[in-house]
Amino acid sequence: MESSTNVMPPSTKQNIFGYSDEHLKEEFSLLVKEYASRVEKTGLYSPILNENVSATDILLVVCEMLRADNINMFDLMMWYDRRQAEEQGR
Repeated sequence: MESSTNVMPPSTKQNIFGYSDEHLKEEFSLLVKEYASRVEKTGLYSPILNENVSATDILLVVCEMLRADNINMFDLMMWYDRRQAEEQGR
């Protein structure tokens, strides 16, 4: 039986902008660390995406980030509610 997944080895993945897997990983990691650092230092949540990024793009990336660090939905909800609690002074 043939698998229906679209998972391909890194060497056969399509690169839309020409980034290697390693370069994309390094740049993305730096940007995530920069954004997190700014939020922690200032308490401000600046918009981080423009209108060219779809909801599908966002969810795909978020899900893979959660899987990469083995974060479950319970942990995610604790952090998701953190911002609202901070804004309400809890």
